[in-house]
Parts: sequence; C-alpha cells; structure tokens
Amino acid sequence: MANCLGRLALQVNPSAKEIEAWSWKHIPIDATRLTPAADVDAAIRKWDAAVTQRVDQPLAVASHKFEKPELKKLKEKHRNDFQAL
Repeated sequence: MANCLGRLALQVNPSAKEIEAWSWKHIPIDATRLTPAADVDAAIRKWDAAVTQRVDQPLAVASHKFEKPELKKLKEKHRNDFQAL
C-alpha cells in the first residue's frame, strides 16, 4: 500500500472521549497516469540526492552469516527495541 491514499472517517463521542465508529476508504494511486509538477519533482530529486549519501550506509556488519531460524529469533527478541517515528 505504498502508492495509495486513504480517507479515515471517525465518529467520536467527546463526552466519553472515545471513538464510536470508524471507516477507512482506500484511494489507489496510479503513478503511470500522473505527471509530477516539475518544481516538486526537482525538489524531491535534490533532497533525495543529498539525503541518500548520508543515510544509505550500513548500521552494522555481522561477523557471520545468519540462517533464517536464527535471524527470526533475533527479530522476535528485539522487535520492540526499534520504533518507527
């Protein structure tokens, strides 16, 4: 769902401070049918070029090859160590 938008509709009860109902409408985007604005496209390319050099670096290097079962255990053990912003 990386290339999509959505509409979230909430029905809220302010006095109870709770959500009574919600719905999500998926709005697909077909990038092949859209032409980006030239100024926005240029700004994105400039930003991407500047940021890519700084962030596309390995965070660590393993001293041995991890097999799938071992990697799965590590992921499960440390899944709460990292949080998305």
